[in-house]
Amino acid sequence: MRRFLVFVIILVPLFFQVAAFGQDSKMDLALDHYETIIDRCILMRDRAQRGEKIEADELKSLLEQVSSLRTTLQNSSKGMTARQRERFEKIKRRYTVAFQPGKVVSRSVVRLPKVDWVPRVEEILRFAQDDRLDASCHPEGAQRPKDLRFAQDEAPWRIGVMAIGGWQPSTLSYGAMATVTHNRLGFYIKGRSNFTKDIHESICSSDGTSEGTIIWSTGREKHPAWNLGAGVIFKIAGPLGIYAGSGYGNRTTLWEEASGSWAKVEEYSFKGACADAGIVLDISNFTASLGISSITFRNPSLEMGVGLRF
Repeated sequence: MRRFLVFVIILVPLFFQVAAFGQDSKMDLALDHYETIIDRCILMRDRAQRGEKIEADELKSLLEQVSSLRTTLQNSSKGMTARQRERFEKIKRRYTVAFQPGKVVSRSVVRLPKVDWVPRVEEILRFAQDDRLDASCHPEGAQRPKDLRFAQDEAPWRIGVMAIGGWQPSTLSYGAMATVTHNRLGFYIKGRSNFTKDIHESICSSDGTSEGTIIWSTGREKHPAWNLGAGVIFKIAGPLGIYAGSGYGNRTTLWEEASGSWAKVEEYSFKGACADAGIVLDISNFTASLGISSITFRNPSLEMGVGLRF
């Protein structure tokens, strides 16, 4: 139990650090939306300066959205990093300069970011998904999702492969973990072993007796162990997700006798259902995991994994 508490103490700070990273990513996405609307306004003004006919209602709608977006972000500025605040101010300045009398400021390329759901800036997404922002606001060749409201549903299936390692007092084990994710849900399978053979000639108790007689131990011991498992993954914030599952495992403790044979220590050996849980971090093509695994809720082990997503 004490070891288990140590693992929990290690995991909790890491969880909040990764969650904070996810919040930063959400704010970056919100700024992407704001910059996109600004670009559309500037391009529309540029067209008007060239003498093209612009619908007054269309321009008014965009300007109203700019105002609402700016207010929403301004209210959320306390949650921005220094870099994000600087970017926010630069976007505002570009808009102010562009709409000064006699100014014509345009951008040759408009970057339309892929849209994910951002709970903390829900209002921003509502404006960004407005059906009134049709293709007429974009220069020729600009690409845009068919419908921003369904951009998340069109996310591809991602396959991840990780090399994982497990640590317990007195033994290390190694293996692999495969993940398949789509939007917020996914599943995984994994296996891990220390590749030590479980070969013994007798069974003894932890007090060093076997069938009523004392065994003479050399002091050497081995811990053959393996486990297989599968479960589900759920994304909770940005690149951060949690996983939980179950499976089957075995861990044996062997003591070497003076004769060179090995005895299985009954009280320190167990097999049966195993359970594991932890966190998963997916950033671009990189994936990593950190969690705890236990066989029959005894002798928990710390697991770590790193790998790639495709």
